[in-house]
Amino acid sequence: MRTKVLSSNNPVLQLALEEIGQKLPQTPDFALLSVCPCYPPENVPSCIESVLGIDNYVAFNANNAFCNTKITSTGVTGMFFFFERNASVKAFCCENLPSENLEKTLKETTTFLENHKNNLNLVIGDYSSGVFPVLLCELGKELQKKKIKVSNVCGGIISTPIKNGRPQAGYVFTAGKVISEGFSIISFSNLEFEIALSTGIFRRGPVYTITSGAAFDIYELDGEPAHYLPERLLKNVDKKEKEYLWYTPLAVLNEKEEIITVRTIKDFSTGKIEVWAPIEKGEKLKLAFVAPEEILKSSELLAKEVKTKLPCVEAILDFSCAARQYTLEEKAELEPQLYAQILNAPLFGISTHGEIAPVNGELKVHNQTSVLVAMKEAL
Repeated sequence: MRTKVLSSNNPVLQLALEEIGQKLPQTPDFALLSVCPCYPPENVPSCIESVLGIDNYVAFNANNAFCNTKITSTGVTGMFFFFERNASVKAFCCENLPSENLEKTLKETTTFLENHKNNLNLVIGDYSSGVFPVLLCELGKELQKKKIKVSNVCGGIISTPIKNGRPQAGYVFTAGKVISEGFSIISFSNLEFEIALSTGIFRRGPVYTITSGAAFDIYELDGEPAHYLPERLLKNVDKKEKEYLWYTPLAVLNEKEEIITVRTIKDFSTGKIEVWAPIEKGEKLKLAFVAPEEILKSSELLAKEVKTKLPCVEAILDFSCAARQYTLEEKAELEPQLYAQILNAPLFGISTHGEIAPVNGELKVHNQTSVLVAMKEAL
């Protein structure tokens, strides 16, 4: 398998795609494309198909994309796949999540993953007013109940501009179609791959128990109103800058006090903390702290570990939290650089409003993390 990662920051969609098309050696077998939310969504599928001459692709909005060792914040960035053996791709799509029958969607999604259990399955979708992360959490439970393996499932929730504390609508695009408030599962067959999750956080202080909370809201920690915690953290900080709380996410622990996932604080008010992905009453939390050096150290170790498992890598994907990039500050580009240099392959990825990856055999939604995927075509 050969892959090529290309980008253009031209503000005109057609011209951006033409610039990319001029650098393609031939028509690819498949493409993943990150498209700036500034482009009119209704123009995206027809423009991709007419300019690049491809109909086998999945595209999606993202605030930032990773083009090898650089982060792009405008235009189009894509990874183009040229299969040389027997690899192939099949996509499953769903739209209109808030108004869909979620039980039916959950059943169909579970069935698709069961039928493609030997493939690498990338799940990419819009936040959909919070419905998509809720569906992902239910999907994880359903897969565990049915004993369907999840070591081959990962992905991300696409990032879009945030207005009044809420992500604006984002879109997924497939051949001739604009998918609103939905997601796609991209299933690659005949690939060898490794999926790894980087946190790079360290924990401090007491363990808290969620004594009242559901969905995205934590009402009580150890019987006390939960909002006291972020209030203390921002005591001497301008409270309008709630992004400062991204430096202090909440680590969700198992009974051994091992991290199973991370939750970034979205907002807080009198009576509750709102987080970016679902929580449950009874879960144990510990305050975590983020430092750029620790994040990069974790990412470097992770890439080296993946290299030992898959020495020859032909393509790299990176789904990295927007909050993670915020806390990396001016060092944000160092993470994709580390991955690309250590694994020695083209890299494509996007910033996310949530990451999807397995932990201890369970599919989880994460915040403040980076999901690294290394792959090569099977012999």
